[in-house]
Amino acid sequence: MTRKRIGCLAALFGTACLLGFASKLDAAKPEKLIRVTLESNEEFGVIPLECLGADVVNPGGRSNDMERTPKRMTFECLPGATVWLTERDNDSKHGGILTILPEDDGKTVHLRYGEHACYKNDALCTLDFTDAKNAKDIAKQLDILKQAKKDKKLDGLTVVLDLDDSSLLILQELKGSGAGLAIETKLDAKSLSNTLYQKRFRAISEVEPRLLEIDCRAIALVKGRLPKVETLFLLGTDFPSGDVISDLSKLARLRHLLLLVEKGTAAVDLKPLEELTQLKALTVFSMDQECKNADAIGSLAELQFLALLSKSPCDPSVFRRLSNLRYLAASFPADVDFSFAEKMPDLQTLCILNVEEKHNLKPLEKLPHLRCLALSQEPVGGGKKSFKAMSFKNVKDFEKARPDVDIVEYSGICLGSFWLLPLAAVAAVAAWLIRRRRVGKRLACQR
Repeated sequence: MTRKRIGCLAALFGTACLLGFASKLDAAKPEKLIRVTLESNEEFGVIPLECLGADVVNPGGRSNDMERTPKRMTFECLPGATVWLTERDNDSKHGGILTILPEDDGKTVHLRYGEHACYKNDALCTLDFTDAKNAKDIAKQLDILKQAKKDKKLDGLTVVLDLDDSSLLILQELKGSGAGLAIETKLDAKSLSNTLYQKRFRAISEVEPRLLEIDCRAIALVKGRLPKVETLFLLGTDFPSGDVISDLSKLARLRHLLLLVEKGTAAVDLKPLEELTQLKALTVFSMDQECKNADAIGSLAELQFLALLSKSPCDPSVFRRLSNLRYLAASFPADVDFSFAEKMPDLQTLCILNVEEKHNLKPLEKLPHLRCLALSQEPVGGGKKSFKAMSFKNVKDFEKARPDVDIVEYSGICLGSFWLLPLAAVAAVAAWLIRRRRVGKRLACQR
């Protein structure tokens, strides 16, 4: 081999190495957030437990006229983020599941509500079949769905349904559409083995949904045929052991995951999460259980949004490798060393769910992009009803050092002109979510 040829090969090899290294660097960069404004003719809020990839806590991200016009909200989020909406007057049974699309960046999205439906800029974004009481009601809802399909306006649509006798008609209409599916049926071992349900599971896969909400037990029956799912809501209750999460490694496109466990397990094993290397947003809400193998979360290097709510405070070692985090919500032990956050240069919102005067907030003063410090003194499942974090010496010192950071005291998460979820009542809310009664009692402002 001539020296010239060797030199050429060496140059090509060097270029390939540099390109490979550059691609790794690009992959390591956090994804660019988009900014969107939601507005409605009626007051609305969002359900934070079921928001994935959206910084709906950050008050600096909302419109400046929020106090005067609580019908408007601005926030930053990942492309494809999911926001759960609720109209303030819940007696009207209005709500919606909104997917923020890349083309929404920098725009104002207008929301309006119909009967068991929500519209985004006059395009259907949520259609709820669960309150259809008879064939006439189902036919009426199907007509709405068929019209949206005819108008080619199914992008970003989520259909809410039970796996009952009428579900096959709905699923067949959605075949190959990629529409989101929120399955409300609570499944048990008997129904999972039922041949009728097997047929319905196949119909779910034929929709090729990009968003799926389903019982933890059922995902094992359909996951092998769900190559396009990007957003997954797993709901679990009454599990006899900690095996709540089945193998999710086949969900290659999964970017957003919410795990909501109500009761029945001694501990929730998070080890299966380490397979989800492309995950951008994760919420783990284990109401009464410990989370074991939580260090699996530390392997999710692409993660940008994380909420970890479990029975006990988090071990901060879980977060040490999550350098791309923009949003973090968790409870922490009183002696936590917040210096781990210094390795998160893009962190914008930090929610400390059990803040104490003993917490050393000094390391947080060094975070260059921190814009919101949200503080609560209510651990999951109960606690003090109210407190004044601004009277704490550590908070006063932080405010003096970082006047540019908004400090929010909350007994729940402030998402509009009213408090939506008091943490002291979070157990009841979780059960309410799993039973999927999204719009129940009227919510009141508790500021």
